[in-house]
Amino acid sequence: MAEILFKAIDATNPDPDKDRRGCYKKGYPVVVMPDGHTWGKEEALPKFIIVKCTEVTVEQCKQYIESWNDNFSYTVVSQDAAKGIYTVRVQNDTANVSGLNRITLAKVEAFLTKWGCTGISFTSPYVQFTFKLWDVVRSDGFWGKENIDDFASFVLNSYDSTTGIGTITATVYNIPENAVLFTIKERGGTLISHSGNEYQFSIERSAIFELFKADVKHRTERTFCVRKFYISEADVNTVISAGGTVTLTKTQLLNKLKNKLTE
Repeated sequence: MAEILFKAIDATNPDPDKDRRGCYKKGYPVVVMPDGHTWGKEEALPKFIIVKCTEVTVEQCKQYIESWNDNFSYTVVSQDAAKGIYTVRVQNDTANVSGLNRITLAKVEAFLTKWGCTGISFTSPYVQFTFKLWDVVRSDGFWGKENIDDFASFVLNSYDSTTGIGTITATVYNIPENAVLFTIKERGGTLISHSGNEYQFSIERSAIFELFKADVKHRTERTFCVRKFYISEADVNTVISAGGTVTLTKTQLLNKLKNKLTE
């Protein structure tokens, strides 16, 4: 019920990072199609082979054509809720058994700094940092603007450690009113009052943390390798010898598929 197109030769790029993230190697699955699909002339030897499996569906096979992507997770290891200070660890949950694709300090340090995080350090397999709500809500990352201190000053009016809600007055210069109002709302804040260039708003700590995680995810998580699963070169050569097409049972297919995360 499904046919999988695999690369029969390597694609290469002189840049090792681009080569790993974007080039399909011999044995990498490219696309899955329904049984009986009419493949184009280019989708054959010498560039490709076809593996047919009538015991699996296209939907079941989609997981085998996934890329090997970053997936960061966060753990709060200590906190002072009264002051809104948290010690946080972030690691990459898609590092493989041998340690490939573990998080690195270089990968996230600039973004953590942009969000006002301090005490940034690396101890494999995680990066640890201090996340102070008051620093974060005044950061370039939160406002989405470089050097926000040149455009705004901030006063913390109150912070309730029980509810996690803080009220802040931002005095903003040389930023259009509609842009400031949009940012406050988009960041999860609630406008309390607005007079001239002063904006008073409230925001809850979990909204700040979720926004931070979403931004780090968007800006730093990437594809580590174009494919997570593959079949061996020897298995590809066997199919090439058979004319470029082979039919396998579900068990045979699963036995041949290798997962880079388990290596």
